Amino acid sequence: MAINPRTVLQSLVSSLVLSQLDYSKTTLSRSPQYLIKQLQSVMNSAARLVFAALRFDHVTPPLRQLHWLQTRKRIEFKLAILVYRTAPPYLCRRAASVSRLKRLWTSSLLCLVDISDCPPYTSVNSR
Repeated sequence: MAINPRTVLQSLVSSLVLSQLDYSKTTLSRSPQYLIKQLQSVMNSAARLVFAALRFDHVTPPLRQLHWLQTRKRIEFKLAILVYRTAPPYLCRRAASVSRLKRLWTSSLLCLVDISDCPPYTSVNSR
């Protein structure tokens, strides 16, 4: 069985670079634009490393081929997943009904949930 060097590099970059970006997503969500640009530069360099592209080659095709989002969009996406996974069950049911979705901006995060007529959340301890 032959080992593909591109696959090995992609795994290494994902585990070393992207995992750190995903780990610090809550901290990075409020970061200034210049820091986000620096992180995007790191992701661009990682994509060029995986594809052995030159420094001045276009980076968009490798990023698309790796299925990597831009840094700001990646942070927002990971936060949206975190919110969805930790949401109370009635919010998850609301998010699943596609016909009732509305866009709400909650602390600069796009959340696809209609909470206009949801009952208040009660914890297990208050029952």
